[in-house]
Amino acid sequence: MFNKIVCIGDSITKGKVWKENERKPYITEMSYPSILQKLLCVDVKNYGICDITSRQILENIPGIRDFNRESAVILEIGGNDCNLNWKNIKRNPHGSHEAAIPLEGFKNNLQKIVDTVKNFECAPLICTLPPLDPDRYYNLLKRVFGESIKLWIDKNGGIFNWQERYSNAVKEIAKKTGAYLIDIREAFLNTVDYRKYISIDGIHPNEDGYHLIARTCLDALKSIF
Repeated sequence: MFNKIVCIGDSITKGKVWKENERKPYITEMSYPSILQKLLCVDVKNYGICDITSRQILENIPGIRDFNRESAVILEIGGNDCNLNWKNIKRNPHGSHEAAIPLEGFKNNLQKIVDTVKNFECAPLICTLPPLDPDRYYNLLKRVFGESIKLWIDKNGGIFNWQERYSNAVKEIAKKTGAYLIDIREAFLNTVDYRKYISIDGIHPNEDGYHLIARTCLDALKSIF
């Protein structure tokens, strides 16, 4: 029932990975949209942009030209929205700090994005956030910003729980808007050890993780359409 899949999101859609033997992250050819195209033999467009937030996606989405009435649109958003200004936290670890896009703002943006997709007469599918590995991510942050940031992290319930609020918000908006939900987070957490699917930075999936995302999207598309 669909002839094209449009994948919109951040660096996870783009395909960023960070392997243990690499000095910095890079974009793999095995992004989940690329894998999904091979699995489905359907045209899959990758609109992943590194560091993008829901606010920027909301601004950009009206200009996408690949929408048509038989398109399925997969939205993978939130990882950058929940990010923090770690420089400010380093300066004042006892202070109050907001995410790049506060939670209520993220919900409002995501709902508007879903509404925009519907206005193009496309089928919106929104993904929960894959879980991060809090130990790896903290070790990465600590090397750059020092150990004082742990004071703020602990006071606010830990990095894992901070990010999970945004994933739960995706479920809330899916229910509110009637958008289809792809529970990426559950797929990772239901493995024996989800950390085996996460890059060394603790944030991005590795290539096995992108295969897991692609298979989860495939199962969702088959069940829906």
